[in-house]
This record gives sequence, structure tokens and C-alpha cells, in this order.
Amino acid sequence: GEAGQFIHAYRSMWLPEELLSIERRPQLTDAIVAGSAEWSLSLHVNKGLAGGSPQAIDLSRQTATNPAMLGAFALLICAADGSPAWPGIKGYEPDPEAGRVKSKAVGRAVAPFEAIVPHAGSYMSEADYFGVDWRQAYWGPHYARLASIKRQYDPTNLFRGHHTVEPS
Repeated sequence: GEAGQFIHAYRSMWLPEELLSIERRPQLTDAIVAGSAEWSLSLHVNKGLAGGSPQAIDLSRQTATNPAMLGAFALLICAADGSPAWPGIKGYEPDPEAGRVKSKAVGRAVAPFEAIVPHAGSYMSEADYFGVDWRQAYWGPHYARLASIKRQYDPTNLFRGHHTVEPS
């Protein structure tokens, strides 16, 4: 099912543990209800480190992952895909219009969460391909250090990809 999978939208957000407090729980509940009315959502409670052992948190603090993960109780994922698409093969072409419709629905679904957790951060491997503020979303305050390392070890940017650390 994933061979040829065509992803129309893929968004993720680290949801901080504070959303589980008595005071913030109504906001979280309202965001879940409003967002799920637009598109399906999933909360991956196995990915954030809130409540984790001090050792796990200290070790994770040393990684390049956005530090929002350290206090997150879950990673919200909202995505939309389509049937396998094979450009140039009749009957299996991508459907750009369906992609636009689904992408807008995903945007509407995550909007209530963006309102209560602006700049939440995102998990790079499960994030918005078209994200504008991807440096902050993926790495947060780590980006400047990572760019410095990139300049030192790969100044010509031989190893590169879409929305990866750049040497400039």
C-alpha cells in the first residue's frame, strides 16, 4: 500500500504536557473535537518524553530533535494520502486537485492546535513538506549549531535534502 503512495499533506505537532492540566484540558478537548470534525487526527503518545525518566530526557536533550519533544505528552499527526500514483502510467496519475482539497482539510484540522500551541515544533520525519518555518519546527534552537557543524564538515552541501540543515 505504501509503494507509490502519494502523500497530499502530512503535519505533526509536539503537544506539551501542560495541555493535560485541569486549566488547559478544555482547550485540548475543544481542539480535538474541532480538528477531528475536519479530518482524522492521531495522537502518538509513544513519541513525546513527558513523564519519561530523567536519564532518557537528559540523553535526548543532547540530540538534534526539537526540544519541544522533551515535554510533549504526544505527537499529533494529521495526514492525507491518495491511491498509489505513477506519473506517466495511464489511470495511475497523481490527482493534484484531490491533493489540494485534502491538504486544505488537514490545515483546517490542525488549526485549532496551532491556536493553543503556537510554534509547537514538529518531528522532522513526519512533517509538512511545504512548511515555511521548517528550521524552527524541526530543530528549534538547535538549528544554528547544526548549521555550524554542516559548514565545518560539508561546506559544499554535498549531502542535502528537502528541508535539511544547510551550511549557509
